[in-house]
Amino acid sequence: MKPKIITTMLAIAAVLLTMFMLPCPAASAGRAWEIMPYAWFTGIEGTMTIEGQIRGIDASIADVWDNSNAGGSLRGETWKDGNGFYLDLFYVNLTGEFGGDDDKFVPASNIFFLDLAYNHELGSTLVVLDQRDRDNREIRYLSLGVLVGGRYFHLKNTLEESNGENLEQTGQFIDPIVGGYLHYRMAKALTVAAAGDIGGFGIGSEFTWNAWTRFDFRLADWLWINALYRAFDIRYEEGSGDDKIGLNARIAGPAVGVIFRF
Repeated sequence: MKPKIITTMLAIAAVLLTMFMLPCPAASAGRAWEIMPYAWFTGIEGTMTIEGQIRGIDASIADVWDNSNAGGSLRGETWKDGNGFYLDLFYVNLTGEFGGDDDKFVPASNIFFLDLAYNHELGSTLVVLDQRDRDNREIRYLSLGVLVGGRYFHLKNTLEESNGENLEQTGQFIDPIVGGYLHYRMAKALTVAAAGDIGGFGIGSEFTWNAWTRFDFRLADWLWINALYRAFDIRYEEGSGDDKIGLNARIAGPAVGVIFRF
């Protein structure tokens, strides 16, 4: 493992430990868990670099759907007393065909990234709208917090050109990430949430940002469904000359998921 990756992992671990020791203004009855598999219908726009050669990628949501060999997304989260951890992973194996008859090229990318971060609630407000029935009262709950963690990113680029040349290159890195979140329980069966983070800072990638907005709908205490929109932007280059690999692209689109809470 590269020294830079080890150093980044140790720094992230130290920050997570420090954040976990911070006091929290909110309290809950016990630890809660959430598992959310979701389908992210993404488009990808930008450039990929393989062995120093730069190729453009402009794939709509339909293009990615048609040319994806495999893919999936999963989020898991746990929290108690306003402190929590989450893990979020995304994978796609994408192949597309671009260019004209004379300069046709077929780029392919295996993109995998995994976020692991700590959430800390800074403050919250609780509003009880109906005091008459304590068992069925409607509650609106607004909370604001920060997050800090790391993102592991693995990229494998391949390129097949019309002249028969085939190239393949792999890169990986770990980025620190910092951000914030907002949760608003509008009704007993509806929650709205938004979150965003930035990372990289030249440690792994040059810079990344990630943002999403999410609507959760309650079907049962343990079962929810949701709809969200997520955008992830990355600026990554490593190496030089014929050894250079990179991805400068935006991955964005809507998603739907199922939430299991216990």
